[in-house]
Amino acid sequence: MTADVFLTQLERCLHSLTAEERENAMTYYREYLEEAGEDSEQAVESLGSPQSVAEQILSEMRENQNITLEETKTATPSSNAGNTILGILIIIVTSPFWGTLTILWLMLLFSLAVILLSMIFSAVLAPIQGISLLSGHLTGEGLWAIGSGIFCLGMALLLWKPMFLLCQYLTRSFFNFCRNSFNILFRKDI
Repeated sequence: MTADVFLTQLERCLHSLTAEERENAMTYYREYLEEAGEDSEQAVESLGSPQSVAEQILSEMRENQNITLEETKTATPSSNAGNTILGILIIIVTSPFWGTLTILWLMLLFSLAVILLSMIFSAVLAPIQGISLLSGHLTGEGLWAIGSGIFCLGMALLLWKPMFLLCQYLTRSFFNFCRNSFNILFRKDI
């Protein structure tokens, strides 16, 4: 097997690595085979098949990643204890802010719901009142009430989706803000 064929097959076998890791491995073996010069075919035979070389590279990468993960796991717990206590103290001290923010969020949602519900009730009750006024010979007021009901129905139909999306956006923003604040306070994902 020639060096070019070996390197092509090796690169194909290392597809699961990141581009940087794959390039580092390929550079190493390319240089190794270039240094062999005219004896590159013997060097290829001494390395073995591209699949076995790739398996060796992948196993070494896994071992290095396991060691790195174990080092970070042993280093992290000592620093998290102090961060947790400090984070809890900050939450307690800033609770008036968090409470006010929560009440504001709830009041915005409640206000949007009340506006939409009042339009729906007006769309139902105003025409009923208009019909009763028409039967009492107050045609102007009756027509005005029926028109107001139809207008409220149209507004409710036009605004229900934007209001729903606004409530969804406000809720998502509020919880993202809380989650990001807790992540900063405790230096971890919640």
